[in-house]
Amino acid sequence: MDGLDKVIETGGLIGEPKAVPGGLIRYAVIPEGSSVHELERLLPAPVRARAAVTALSVDTFCAYVTKFKTEATAIFADQKSFSLVGIIDYHMPSAAAFRDHRVSYSAPRSLEWETWRGSNAKKMTQADFAQFIEDNVVDIRAPAGADVLEVARSLQAKKAVEFSSGIRLADGAQQFTYNETVDGSSRNGTLKVPEEFTLGIPVFFGGQLYEVRARLRYRIEGGKLSMWYELYRWQHIEQDAFAAVRGEVGNGTGVTVWEATP
Repeated sequence: MDGLDKVIETGGLIGEPKAVPGGLIRYAVIPEGSSVHELERLLPAPVRARAAVTALSVDTFCAYVTKFKTEATAIFADQKSFSLVGIIDYHMPSAAAFRDHRVSYSAPRSLEWETWRGSNAKKMTQADFAQFIEDNVVDIRAPAGADVLEVARSLQAKKAVEFSSGIRLADGAQQFTYNETVDGSSRNGTLKVPEEFTLGIPVFFGGQLYEVRARLRYRIEGGKLSMWYELYRWQHIEQDAFAAVRGEVGNGTGVTVWEATP
């Protein structure tokens, strides 16, 4: 055996994988300064699946999980972020797993929900409030859209008057008293608006419609009327809507959905 053959033989002995006594993990001693190269890419196929797929709809999420699921597959739902993660190769009670094969989905809020939630509890001028209601009257289920539109236009028409007070009527409506000057003459008048209205909007894109109560609020300062609305228990509506998404995923995949983050 010449010198080169001896070097190769010695190197092979040094780098030969060894087993820890009583253990499952094999190791190899690599001389300092050497590098280790991953050779999986030279195999006909990877040794395990790796993927991080982002589904853009509940249907796609369910279809993906259904296609690749195994006995180990687990789905996790995060109530705070309204997101789901499906881990195809999750742990089994008797064996650990790499958890490298995943699919995720974040439920996007609908444009209607973003619009009404975005302006919730934000004080507006009389004119701005009227314009907001007119732009989004299609989402209002009660009172009738035509009646609400008439109120919005009345608010726009009376934006130059001076308001003095507001009272709650027996039917639950709010009545505002104002003073208006026309051709040098002053006259008093009243303007009646509903105390609350009911929306019919989805929380998530493509989801079912929810009835959402919006309570009217106002303030009169220096004769000027400010108005806004407050959505009643909107957080509970979001939770209920996401619970419906979780149920749809559980039924669509046949996999238990855990309320947790992986």
